[in-house]
Amino acid sequence: MRPLPITLLCVLMLIAQLLELRGVFYAAFQNPVRALWTFFLVAAAIASFLGLWRMRRWGVCLYLGLYAASVAAFYAFPPPESKMLDQPLLMFLVPAVYCVVVFPYWKRLS
Repeated sequence: MRPLPITLLCVLMLIAQLLELRGVFYAAFQNPVRALWTFFLVAAAIASFLGLWRMRRWGVCLYLGLYAASVAAFYAFPPPESKMLDQPLLMFLVPAVYCVVVFPYWKRLS
């Protein structure tokens, strides 16, 4: 049985990734390389949420690894007009909330 906080986290994060996917199609005409990278990240993030939905540890590891890769790529190749570089702590808010929700149930993940 999946705990309610993990269920809510999966649903909210999936909705966020689907909205991000919509933005990929708009950005494809301006910067196809960035759009392809973002599409890869969104697809892999959706796979990680499906893993967490099935209560698998690999889903958590995949998500945290992807987040680290996306932050590294963001700082290596910052997009123009990005305000996130002014407030870098905001970038770590999402994985912090993710960890607070998921890690209490770590032993229940297989």
